[in-house]
This record gives sequence, structure tokens and C-alpha cells, in this order.
Amino acid sequence: MFFWILTVFASQFLSTQGAYDILIEDVVIVAYSKEYFTEPDAYVDDTNAIVVNVSLIKRPPTAAQGHFALVGASMGEYVIDTGIDVTLNLCDMFNEPIMIGPFFAALGFDPDNCPPDVGVYGTNGYRLRMDTLPDDFPPNQYRVTLEILYEEEELLHIQVFPTVVN
Repeated sequence: MFFWILTVFASQFLSTQGAYDILIEDVVIVAYSKEYFTEPDAYVDDTNAIVVNVSLIKRPPTAAQGHFALVGASMGEYVIDTGIDVTLNLCDMFNEPIMIGPFFAALGFDPDNCPPDVGVYGTNGYRLRMDTLPDDFPPNQYRVTLEILYEEEELLHIQVFPTVVN
């Protein structure tokens, strides 16, 4: 009897989903092309949401690519390869369902109208959808890189610095 009770408790312990929070420490516009964008504005508001405002003054080329990477910190340096480093056609990134696509949708980019038209784009306070993220994620500081690239030129380069806490 004791063995069965222990087995039930052990199976519940091993199958319990972890709970974690993501705190957005900062968001930085690293670079932007003055040919394609006016100076973007980005910050974290007091509700831990990302706010980005940008004006697109020239439509990006259809061959533009999107790059997304996640790197963890060790001893204050972002050096831990998480295995998440993706480069896709920009229009394909608009349809990514977990992180990149929802962020672009929050900005106002439409996957059915890609590349996006000239216009003003922005978020009203974007938050990650926790229901699309893994059940467990190692607590650490991270750097998220999101770039729009064309050939060798960075059209837009945004970095977000989240901290995962249990």
C-alpha cells in the first residue's frame, strides 16, 4: 500500500508543470535604417509590457529576412546558446505562432500584406502570451534579438532583455 501511495505522489511531482514569470527589464533599438524607418521609440511600460512605435517610410524589399535569436547570460555576459536562432523570409516570420508573429501582429503588420506598406506602426503594450511558451524555462537573464535584414544591411534591430524567475 505504501508503495502505491509513494508512486502516486512521485508521478504527480514529476508531471507537475512549472510556473515562472517573465520580467522585461529593457527593450533597445540597436540599429535602424534611415532609408526605411524614422527613429523608432521603444520602452517597457510600468505594467511590464513592451511599447514600440515606428514609422516605415519605404516598403522593405520582398527578399527581406527576419532574424530571431535567444541567448542566455552567464556571469553578466550573453554567451549561453539556447538553440533558438532562426532566420526566415520576413513574410514567413509574420505567420510564426509563438513569439515573433504575435509581436509583428501587435505592431500592426498584416501577414496578408507583406512586406508591410509605408505607415505608422506600434504596440499598445505587448505582453508575451504565456500559454504559447514552454511549461518550464530555466531561470536566467536573456537577450532576445529581433532583426529585419536585407542582404548585408540591418533595416531594424531590436533587443529585448527578459529575466525568467520561478
